[in-house]
Amino acid sequence: MATFLGDLSIIQYFLPIFSFVLILIIAYAALMKTKILSENSRINFMVALCAALLAMFASRTLELVEAIVPWALFALVLLVIVFAIFMFFGLDEETIWSKIGTPGIVWMFFIFLVIFSVGKVFGNYVPNEGPRGAVTTFLFQPQILGVVFILFMAMIIVNNLSGSDLRPKW
Repeated sequence: MATFLGDLSIIQYFLPIFSFVLILIIAYAALMKTKILSENSRINFMVALCAALLAMFASRTLELVEAIVPWALFALVLLVIVFAIFMFFGLDEETIWSKIGTPGIVWMFFIFLVIFSVGKVFGNYVPNEGPRGAVTTFLFQPQILGVVFILFMAMIIVNNLSGSDLRPKW
């Protein structure tokens, strides 16, 4: 018997629509939060709409969104589950952030996720012109970025388990 979940390849047809909506929402939210252009929501919406439309015509942008979204959603769901478990035991939000790190660590994880995805999507298109091209090709390989991520997470874990405050004063 055929089921809807048996064949999810139909989602590939809707990927451009999902990517457009995601880019529109993220761009609009960033413009409204930072107020870089203006405080007028219509101007910010038009700029976000233009950015989303421009992103739709770049095929690599869709590949980048397709690479980032699953891992970002996984990390977000994992973070919500961790918060729910700790809050179930009666801890407040500030205590949880002090145990797992600062919100800056979460943002650094998402920035690393974006860099990793850019390396995955655009890694083969870095020109190999001289030593500079070879270094950038080497640094944006998924294996190298994975090792850097594991070392970064180990640094955070050792810092939290040591008991002393070794956090940088950012």
